[in-house]
This record gives sequence, C-alpha cells and structure tokens, in this order.
Amino acid sequence: MRTRTGHSYLLGATWGRRGVNRALFSEHATGVALCLSEGGDSLHEIRTTFTEQTDRIWHIYLPEIRPGQRYGFRVPGPSEPANGHRFDPAMLLRDPYTKAVGGPMPWRDAYDLAWRCLAVLRLRRPRKPDPTIPGTL
Repeated sequence: MRTRTGHSYLLGATWGRRGVNRALFSEHATGVALCLSEGGDSLHEIRTTFTEQTDRIWHIYLPEIRPGQRYGFRVPGPSEPANGHRFDPAMLLRDPYTKAVGGPMPWRDAYDLAWRCLAVLRLRRPRKPDPTIPGTL
C-alpha cells in the first residue's frame, strides 16, 4: 500500500478527494499501526505503520483509501499502570476522533468496558472508604 507523510493537523481521518489523511495524538506511544479491515466478518487486517510524528501527533496520508473504510489502531508503548500507561499493541483501538462507528456493540461488552473504566479510575484516584456507604472503595 502506498503512503505519504500526511499532515499533523485535523486529528482523525480527513478525506482530501485523492485519499485520506490520518492523524492521532499520543504523548507516550512508541509507534502507531493503522489496521484496515477487509470488511464483513473477516478477521484479516492490513497493517500500515505510521512513520511520521510531529509534536506528539502521528500522521500518514493514504492515497488509495476512500471514506467508509473500516479501521482501528494498534499502539505500542510503555506498560506502566502505576504511571497511567496501559499500552497493549494486541488491542485494536477505535479512533478517538472518529466521525462514525460501524457495527453493533453487544451490551455485555459495553457493560464490561464500563466496569474496566471504573476500575482504572479507582487505581488512578484512590479514596478513603466512606463509612456511610457500604462497599465504597
């Protein structure tokens, strides 16, 4: 797949009539891989590694991509939960600047995700137990 440098401004995916510019901010990532899905139920993905970074914004231009392409990111970096860094390149991440999300998300997954987010917040902001509320962490 052909790629170009792209621009660091306009975070997310930006259509430019001849291709798509992608820009993603990460202060502590050591790299970013764009994973393009072939669509349907296929688990096969095409990975393209970002090679350019400007002011902690990773960017790339893909002249062969059109709007509607399904994609995600794999982002390696430090795994230091005590410092708030939970990078895992095995996880496929959604674009935080996305303009649309395709496909359903089962309620069980959404529920599990909500509990994991709460657990992370508790790890980052420990509080003293409140004696008036049973079970408070």
